[in-house]
Amino acid sequence: MRILITGVAGFIGAHLAEKLLKEGNEVYGLDIMLRGNKNNIGEFESHKNFNFFESSILEEAALEILIKKCDLVYHLAAAVGVENIIGDILKVISINVDGTKNVASLAFKYKKKVIFTSTSEIYGKSPNVPFKEDDDRLLGPTSVDRWVYSSTKALGEYMLIGYHRQGLPMSIVRFFNAYGPKLDIEGSGRVMSRFIVQALANKQITVIGDGKQTRCFTYVEDVIKGLVKCAVLKEAEGQIFNIGDSKEITILELAKIIKKVTGSKSEIVHIQPEEIYGSGYEDISRRLPDVSKAEKILDFKAKIGIEEGIEKTIEWFRKNKESANA
Repeated sequence: MRILITGVAGFIGAHLAEKLLKEGNEVYGLDIMLRGNKNNIGEFESHKNFNFFESSILEEAALEILIKKCDLVYHLAAAVGVENIIGDILKVISINVDGTKNVASLAFKYKKKVIFTSTSEIYGKSPNVPFKEDDDRLLGPTSVDRWVYSSTKALGEYMLIGYHRQGLPMSIVRFFNAYGPKLDIEGSGRVMSRFIVQALANKQITVIGDGKQTRCFTYVEDVIKGLVKCAVLKEAEGQIFNIGDSKEITILELAKIIKKVTGSKSEIVHIQPEEIYGSGYEDISRRLPDVSKAEKILDFKAKIGIEEGIEKTIEWFRKNKESANA
């Protein structure tokens, strides 16, 4: 099968490409390298069935050629990460809305199935946890930049749903804090990578607020299994799935685990969010998925626990210190 991955050089895109190549597929990867890392695809860039194109989902001509050529589209490309959102909302809207419209409309034109990667940010700061796929959303004001990502991803979901009603085969997945080897370097806004880099350098591990806010971290190997299931199961078409681990952990607990596993001498300190992100950020107290739908339809269940996953991730960071500290 010929498969297009937008955002192929990103953390999840690279793992997905590697998996699909091992299964014997021909993979076409598209990435403008805004957030992607060329090192992520270095292990298979010369693979006979891998074709890389440094281009944007905003460039319709190039995108049309690739979508027409392929049988399936995984649309991962997006402006994501706090550093790419705070202060530049027009860029986020352009990439996440206009870019997704290009992908969806061209896939519809050529009748190609799309797997659209969305986010747990969709639920905003809703107190109704665990989150179910059809739950109400609760967002902050438009004057706070933090909420533009959630809003643009929601518009992307609407577009895929709209085209599906006209016949486009598609599935939508909402990730919950994916992590693992090839995770973005420090500066990406991901708390996992920030803590690991700080711990390995024996610098202060900076916990925002009191650290009691909770997240559910999902190892990338489990994430990829969910993505592949969405593409191959007919029952998944037209559906939205939470793809995540349902084990909750506080950010302070995460910092302590990372300090322990790295053997770091770092001090864990508490800071205010504006010290890192400025005034355009608002935190969320809890983020917990209801994964019963994914379990029922996709037979999905996160199997790699947080400590095992962190150990594997830290091992990768140790082997890639130059990249991790760039």
